Amino acid sequence: MTAIHPAGPAARPAPLAPGALPVVGHLRQLLTDPTGFLTSLPAHGDLVEIRLGPRPTYVLCGPELVSQVLLAGRRVSLRLHRRPAGVPRPAGSEGEQ
Repeated sequence: MTAIHPAGPAARPAPLAPGALPVVGHLRQLLTDPTGFLTSLPAHGDLVEIRLGPRPTYVLCGPELVSQVLLAGRRVSLRLHRRPAGVPRPAGSEGEQ
């Protein structure tokens, strides 16, 4: 089964790990063989998208990228979609959009 990104592959900042199922995403792999699934991700790139249910989540796999994030000392935010004008920011969210 092929997972399709709602904005299309060109809008994806990282490759999607294979095996995502509709609705549950990669939860089956994470529950049945978490170590095997997570250790397979670096073969797809330094930054890999997985799905926790329908929600996209990003896994840092490259050592340089992990170092950059750890040394930066802040949360990394990937802005995939801009919020439409007039839609309020969720409570507790940070940054500009």
